[in-house]
Amino acid sequence: EAGVSGYIQILDDRFETISAFEAPGAGGMHAMCFLDDRRLVVGTYKGSGVMVDVDTGSEMARFQPLTPGKGPPVRALDYSPQSGVLVAAGGKSISETLRLFQLPPAQR
Repeated sequence: EAGVSGYIQILDDRFETISAFEAPGAGGMHAMCFLDDRRLVVGTYKGSGVMVDVDTGSEMARFQPLTPGKGPPVRALDYSPQSGVLVAAGGKSISETLRLFQLPPAQR
């Protein structure tokens, strides 16, 4: 199962730690983007996307990986708040992939 793996540390404007938590899973963090001041989406080397609550470190949503064998890793993420669309781009040479995820109204 692909997921987020690592240690996430939230800093204030003076680079002092506000909170820190471990993010369990396999795959390793490879790309990320904030949806707002509380939600971070992390794209993994294995191709998944995971939405994390930066206040608690809890997983809020998981997005299916890019096509196995063709898609991983996620190299870039972008989000449009107006349309609620999350874009995950990635892959390997000659097999780059774009995945679009329409976030439900509760996750926008």
